[in-house]
Amino acid sequence: MLFAFFGLWTTIGVGAGAVSVPIIIHLLNRRRYRIVTWAAMRFLLAAVKQNTRRLRLEQLILLLIRVGVVALVVLAMAAATPWAENLWAMIWPDGGRRAPTAGARVHHVLVLDGSLSMNAAVEGQALFESARRLAIAKIKQAPAGDGFSVLLMKDNPTWIVGEASPSANKVIREVEAIRPSHGNSSLPATLTMVAGKLAEAKGRFPSQMVYFFTDLQRTTWAGMPPIDSARAGETATKKPWDDIQALARTVFIDVGRDDIANMAVTSLNIDEPFLTTGMKAPIKATVQNFAKDVKTNIRVELLVGKARAVGSDAPLQPRVVAQELLRQLPGGESTEISFDYRFPDPGVYAVQVRLEHKDDALELDNIRSAIVTVKDIIPVLLVNGKPSVDKFDRATEYLRLALNPFPKGSEPKWAPLRPKVINASQFADVPDDELAGYDLIALCDVGQFSPGDPRRLEAHVRRGGGLLITLGDKAADNLEAYNRLLYRGEVNLLPAQLLRKITAPAEHFFSLHAQESQFLELPLRAFKDDDDKVSLTSARFKSYVEAKATDDSTARTIMTFMPELAQGAAVPFDKKLSTTDPAMLEWNPPLTRPDAAAGKTRFAGRYRGKVVLFTSTVNMDWNTWPGSPSFGAVLQETARLAVAGKLREHSATVGMALEEYLPSMASEL
Repeated sequence: MLFAFFGLWTTIGVGAGAVSVPIIIHLLNRRRYRIVTWAAMRFLLAAVKQNTRRLRLEQLILLLIRVGVVALVVLAMAAATPWAENLWAMIWPDGGRRAPTAGARVHHVLVLDGSLSMNAAVEGQALFESARRLAIAKIKQAPAGDGFSVLLMKDNPTWIVGEASPSANKVIREVEAIRPSHGNSSLPATLTMVAGKLAEAKGRFPSQMVYFFTDLQRTTWAGMPPIDSARAGETATKKPWDDIQALARTVFIDVGRDDIANMAVTSLNIDEPFLTTGMKAPIKATVQNFAKDVKTNIRVELLVGKARAVGSDAPLQPRVVAQELLRQLPGGESTEISFDYRFPDPGVYAVQVRLEHKDDALELDNIRSAIVTVKDIIPVLLVNGKPSVDKFDRATEYLRLALNPFPKGSEPKWAPLRPKVINASQFADVPDDELAGYDLIALCDVGQFSPGDPRRLEAHVRRGGGLLITLGDKAADNLEAYNRLLYRGEVNLLPAQLLRKITAPAEHFFSLHAQESQFLELPLRAFKDDDDKVSLTSARFKSYVEAKATDDSTARTIMTFMPELAQGAAVPFDKKLSTTDPAMLEWNPPLTRPDAAAGKTRFAGRYRGKVVLFTSTVNMDWNTWPGSPSFGAVLQETARLAVAGKLREHSATVGMALEEYLPSMASEL
């Protein structure tokens, strides 16, 4: 609109010029004729004189109407200018509004916290309902012409009304349809989205406001930067919150309460890497009292239900299998509840821990669930890269005995691992559906790979299967192939780059070493006693392959090689030998996706399966470890660790993306 760019005096000048046009026309029309006295007209002039007053009045009224029409058009066009709105606001405070900035309209960004805590009920009404009511009231109070954007703050924030809408009634209907989530809220993502929306709309709305309707829970707002962080110079780089402060005024509407009575099951853990039928499953849950007063007589129940495997199975119906009575729990404290349960049959089970307690404002967090897979046996495929007539000269025989030393058909229930050995040349011939049935694949001194092997191994790990890689002379001769195919090459499965074979100098050897923190986790948790640690370090290694993980790697180093000098050696200790080269590493390979905008690869998630790399042999070629008492126990625990990604409990919070691997054949349909 042209008048939007005129000031007050410019508008008055243009309006005056437009209004003078009818007056000039009126004056010009009066000078178009000349009075000539004519005898025949005297009688007519006498009649006109009688009506002169009436005619003048009619002409004056007509002139005023013409001037008024033009003036109204000019004023209507100028009414949208900023100075005009401020003028009307001064004249009629109840009917007008002084613009907070130089803009005429305001962009209102309403952010509704949709996290789990907003479901808490206070005086019979959920906190989210209070937030919704206040948001709707704000929309109704806003003047006509303002724009509204509505964002639901949750784990994955969502624009309910993205483009600024001037229709208050439509926005209110959208707000009325919002439902809170049962998960957490992502503050960084919310602030980024709000800052982007403000930057997008600042050209159309010089004045913007952001309203946060929230209960200000610590779990959500703990990472909130200080309001004056930009002025205090606390951050060297500009952050979304700084952009929000620069583009808009912010208002926080706290709908929370400090005295809410709430108890919750905050964690559920099954402290075993996998479960088999008949074994005792240790189930631990943490119960926390978020209220200030002491809660008494809290019943904690364990529910278990089996999922349907075939159509004839009964639907999933969790039933109470055990319960504990928590006599009292002081305010602000937590306690751990333990259950033991034996799963009778193989299958997929839902395990739940539930609280039965009165007067709880937030009942949604009174239950926590996990999904577990229970099996009779754990199939393991051992791929032998060193064929030999002597079984114990092969790369897999000692490992096979370590995993299951019992004759076929006589395995006890407590030994579920079932290893099967094939040569490396046969691996490519194993059908994909058969390969999917193995929970663990172990590559032992494999020197060559078929063209499709890396992708098949990747699919196995992505499904959640475990992959154990051990080395030897065959592998050491083809380290380039390992790096090219398995280390950030065709697939990204190796936790470290393999560099070269290291051999101990004369009268030197290497022993296994681990940090104290590693004895608290698998696979070394069983070796935390001093005597067991001695047995672990008693094996002597002559060679290993040097492996180097990059700085951004998330691989965990379980054990390293420590150089030692043989007792009574006649040579000095070689100080050039490394004391930090990894002997065993484990990781969950990242699911990489290309980031075209940044021109690099970003890590969007991680595979469910685990990869364990042992940089020496599992036979007698490079070490004496198979003869040590620790060999069988460590590899048993390593196998349990490797299959944990597929068989241990799984749970997800609301809002998390669920990932399921589809075989390549199915994805092409």
